[in-house]
Amino acid sequence: MKGVQVSLVMLSLFVASQLLGLWVNIFYQEAGELPYGMEHSDFEKEQPVLALLIFIGIATTIFLLIIKFQLWKVWKAWFFVAVTATTSIFLYMFLEPVTALLIAGILAFIRLHEKDEYYANLLNLMMFASIGALFSTIFSLQAIIIFLLIISAYDFVSVFMTKHMVKIAKSNKEQGLFAGLIVNWRGSALVLGGGDVALPLIFQGVVLASYGMAAAFFTIFGAVLGLAVLLLIGERKKFYPAMPFITAGLLVGLWVSGILV
Repeated sequence: MKGVQVSLVMLSLFVASQLLGLWVNIFYQEAGELPYGMEHSDFEKEQPVLALLIFIGIATTIFLLIIKFQLWKVWKAWFFVAVTATTSIFLYMFLEPVTALLIAGILAFIRLHEKDEYYANLLNLMMFASIGALFSTIFSLQAIIIFLLIISAYDFVSVFMTKHMVKIAKSNKEQGLFAGLIVNWRGSALVLGGGDVALPLIFQGVVLASYGMAAAFFTIFGAVLGLAVLLLIGERKKFYPAMPFITAGLLVGLWVSGILV
């Protein structure tokens, strides 16, 4: 088992991300509209899977090219836009639209230059919560389950076989632009990719809309349990695909909620 303290800190951050995401999901579902006048996707809720997989493939290819040719200014510009957009969705809950966007831009600019992991984790929590609320609107339950199963298989291949996800994670971390959770504690370190945090929030949002808050809480518990199992069996200084464990936990949580709720 990786260091107990660092594992507990990571689990605590993951729990915080899931609860924060639930809150944001509830806010936007009760509001009945997305921020900044954004429209719900034109996809039928059974058909976003292929489009998102193509997008992920394109984005991965672009980033591998950025690494190969050291085009870090391009990545920083992309990163700035992504952080500004997602953080503004979170701030929109409290502030006027223009103010939220302006503050989000300032926070993103600081993120490009500030390497403090506490600040990065805090900003990333806001980003992931926003992504969950935004993308949960385009999925049906069946579609998000299919998507998570495919992503889990891809995660396994990209970490253990092609290893390109490991390369991307290491490069991002070296540049101080890792879009995920990072915990350093007394010589031990853990990282958890942004997708490993945001994808459960999308699933959670779909479950919330379909079955209510109690079922969403069961999926949170399942996701945390899945990550805890990975941390328990994982060896130090090795990379593991987290999504297969988290997806299994999400599905178990949904199954249990169907029995008890």
